Formats: sequence, structure tokens, C-alpha cells
Amino acid sequence: FPVTITEFFVDRGFNAKVLDSYDVGLCVSKGHQMFMRVVVPVYDEFGTGLIGCVGRSIAFDHQV
Repeated sequence: FPVTITEFFVDRGFNAKVLDSYDVGLCVSKGHQMFMRVVVPVYDEFGTGLIGCVGRSIAFDHQV
């Protein structure tokens, strides 16, 4: 597991500045439905209102 979510994506060819500008993060709050997921917020057309979030699991040790 990478030290930071930035390392996770940079190792896959993403630019750290792009990740920051899109507010990409990692949820590490146990008990939260997005726990151990990369989280990308979805904003309204003006970029001011949060509509929701999209998450992708990075828990590689779990079978699907």
C-alpha cells in the first residue's frame, strides 16, 4: 500500500497537480462507506456546490 494517495496515482502515470486540482483523496475513516477508497468529489457546473462523490476501492486484499 502506498504511503499517500498521490503516490498511488503518480505510480500509475497521473500528475500530482491534476490530482490536487480535482480534490482526489483517500478515505481512511473506518466505518465510513468510502473507507479505503479513492474519492473524487463531483461538483456542480460552477464548481462551487458538491453534488456527490465517486469512490474506487484500493483494498487489494479483498476478493470481489
